[in-house]
Order: sequence, then C-alpha cells, then structure tokens
Amino acid sequence: MKPSTEPALREFAPAPVPAHAHASPGGERLGARTVRGLAWALVQAWGGKLVTLVTYLLVARWLGPADVGLAAAVTLSLSLVLMIAEGGLGDAVVQRAALADDDLEWPFAFSIGMAVVLAAVLFALAARVEAWLGVPGLAPYLRVAAAFVPIGSAGSFQEALYKRRLDFRTLAMRQLVSVSVAGAVAVALAVAGAGAWSLIAQAATFMTVSAAWLWRRPVWRPRGRRNVSTFAPLARFGAHVVAARLIDWWATRTVDLIVVALYGAAGLGIYAIGARLYQTALELLCRAATDVALAVLSRVAHDAERMAATYVDVTGLAAMTAAPLFVLMAVLSHDITIVLFGARWAASAAVMTPLMALGAVQTVQFVNGAFLAARGRPHVTMWLTLVKLALVLATMVAVPSQRVAQLAWLYVGAVLCITPLSFGAVVVELAVDRARLLGRLVPPYLIALGCAAIVRQAGAHLGGVPVLVRLPLLIVCFASAYVGATWMLRRDTARRTVSMLIALRAARSAT
Repeated sequence: MKPSTEPALREFAPAPVPAHAHASPGGERLGARTVRGLAWALVQAWGGKLVTLVTYLLVARWLGPADVGLAAAVTLSLSLVLMIAEGGLGDAVVQRAALADDDLEWPFAFSIGMAVVLAAVLFALAARVEAWLGVPGLAPYLRVAAAFVPIGSAGSFQEALYKRRLDFRTLAMRQLVSVSVAGAVAVALAVAGAGAWSLIAQAATFMTVSAAWLWRRPVWRPRGRRNVSTFAPLARFGAHVVAARLIDWWATRTVDLIVVALYGAAGLGIYAIGARLYQTALELLCRAATDVALAVLSRVAHDAERMAATYVDVTGLAAMTAAPLFVLMAVLSHDITIVLFGARWAASAAVMTPLMALGAVQTVQFVNGAFLAARGRPHVTMWLTLVKLALVLATMVAVPSQRVAQLAWLYVGAVLCITPLSFGAVVVELAVDRARLLGRLVPPYLIALGCAAIVRQAGAHLGGVPVLVRLPLLIVCFASAYVGATWMLRRDTARRTVSMLIALRAARSAT
C-alpha cells in the first residue's frame, strides 16, 4: 500500500469547528484568518521581493562595484541598528495572548527612544565606522541613513500590530506600494548619475512610505497611559529574540565584514551582486510563510508522530521542488549574471555559484527552525547558530583567501558543517525515521546534480551561441531532464508531491 500524505496535510488545513468556535470579534474563524493571512503573507513576500530585485537589476547597470559596495556597507550598518532598536518587542507583542492598549505604551516608547539614541550614536561615530571598515567616503552616507532609523522603528512597531491581528492584506499592499515608489526613486537617481546615493535613497524612501502607510490608519495610537507592570515580561521575551537575531546577524554577515575589510567597497560590491539573487531566492522559496507557520504547526506540537509525518512531507516537497532551482542557478551562474546584471558584473558569478549550492541545502534545512520552535525548542536553533558563527569565524581567520570568490567558498563550507547537526536535532526531537527521511531527500539531489552535469556539457557545446539564446535553452534542457528523470525514477513520489500541492491549494481555497 502506498503511504498517504493526508495525515500530514490535514494539519495545515483548517479543522472543522463549530461556527462559534475560535471566532474573531468580527466572526471569522481563526483557521480561515490564518490561511488567508498565509496567502497575503505570500503576496507580501513574493511581490515585494520581486519588485526589489527588478529595481536592483536596473540600478546595477548604472552603478559600479564601489558604489554598490558603499550602499551595501550602509545597509549592513543600518540593519544592525534597526534590529537593536526594535529590541524584539515586535515579536513579543505578536505572541502575547492578551494585550490592552496601555500595555503598548512602554514598548513603543522604548523602541522609539532606542532608535533615536542609536541614530545619534551612528551619526556621531560615522567617521569611526568608516575607518574601522576601511571604506573611504562612507561617513556621509551613514549620517544621512541614520536620520531614518526612528522612522523605520516606528513603522516596524505598527507592522507588528498588524501581524498580531493577522491583517497581512494591509501589510502586503503597504509592501508593494513602498517598494514600487522606492524603486522608482532609485532608478531615477541611478540614471541621473547619483551613484550610491540612489540605493541609500531607495532605503530611506521605503522606510518613510512604509511607516506613513501604516500610521495613516494605525491599529493603535499612543495616548500616554503607560502600564509598567506588563513591560517587563515583554522586554524579557524581546531580549531573547534580539539576542538570537544578533547571533544570527553576526553568523550571516561576518562574511560581508571580512570582504569589505580585505577587499574594500569594490570587493563588497562584487560580493553583494553575487549574493543578491541567492538571498532573494531564499526569501521567496523558504521564508514567505514564517509569519504564520508557527501558529499552524503549534496546533500539533503536542503530537510528535504527526509532526514527524508533516516534517518528512514538507522537507521532501522542498527537496523535490525548490532545491533543484538552486542547483540550476548554481550551474548557470555565469550566464545568469551576464543577462541580469550586465557584463561588468561577470566577476560576481564566481560568488553566486557557491552561494546557490548552499541555497540548495538551506531551502530544505530552513524548515528545521520552525519545527523546533513549534515544539518549544527555539534554544536549540540559537545554539546551532552560535556554533555556525564560531565555525565561520574560525574558517575565515585560519584559511587565507586571495579572492572574494574563495572567501565565499570558505563561508559555504563552514555553514554546511551545521547541516548534519540541524537535521539531527529535528530527527531526535520528533523521532523521525532516518531511512524514510533520507529516502525522500537524497534522490532529488542526485537527480538534480545529474541534470546539472548534462547542462554543463551542453553549455560547453553552445559556447558560441549568444547568451540571451543560450540561457533559455539550457534552462529548458535542465527542466526537461529533471522532470523526465524524476518521472521515470521517482514516479510515486512525484505523484505524491503533486497531490500534496493540490491538497494544500484546496485547503486554502476551502477557507
């Protein structure tokens, strides 16, 4: 008898409940709101990321490596400051079961106060940050960006309140409008020759439009009535969240800091272009549902057997559908870079290749954190991130590199050392059948690698063909080979995967 996927899929569909149960004040069931929230979260993630990527592709054709590197250094600093200023209070507000309006006064005041203080510190220390990173001319960009930190913090706080009531439709519309306006500003300035300022203006415009959109019809307004007693537990929860994020920031951004320290703004620009498509693809394929996934998984967190079945199905789905896309982009990184970014960025292809190879693993591995958190084990993810940070730092320091691409390979090797530990933690926690899990994960990778070898050989024979013709031909070649091999070698699993996708779509449509 063929194994059924229905037990796992049932947990993602809204359970049949009485009409009066789990209703919101407006009468809508929690299951329906959750699934509708997931749909709008997907719109927010996919729509916003795609518009941002298109903007980046256009702007990159007018900017050089040094300009992109300067903007990347500013973005790096800005992301750290905004993370600290937010203090994890947004997540604390979202997860809190009951909150009165007065309970939000202190978190909001703290967040804005921290943003103002950190913005002032960044403004005052801009010259020192420039010297520390070794990027001449960085200070003026940092000072301008610092002025928008309080605006970004205010927008983030209101965003958390919208997430709390599962109003992802408003967030999706806000995202699409903000990234579109910011993108238009960036392209116009890039064409006018503004250089790195075009990307700084893009970030500033996005934060301003985003905050204005959310605060024009706010979920909550400050009224000055503060409840100190509820702030302490929110702050404690937020401290754990921001600590975990800081560890993850250092683990993922260490390579950026080392690149700019060793190779300057131009080197960081080459790395940033090479990493851009990888980061966007990872966001689109892995992280769109994270805002509401935990709420769904938590419903069956008490049942390890059901969680294990769901885990095998979800990871198998990712391995069969998403991982091959990263393998394809890894093997075609040179042609993709030329077509999307232009010939001036050809050196970035050598960075894209290892990062896409890493993405092929991470697209499956990424779900581990959600399952561990749903089981009440978020500290396991934090410890794994700490180990990853230590490995990345040790590798970067111990092994010398002569080029940015070599540094990217070192980073990928260090990060992949965590993969067995990450999967092992979930296997132990859920008592997953190892043989069954490997049987779902390994074959799609082997098939994808075989197809990549075919495409590489085909590409060598098409070397004289224009890249705009060669790239589509090679993509079709990979897709045809992968679908054909999967259908011949893994037909039952392929049918089960299609059934999963249909069932998930039907579950969403039913609400």
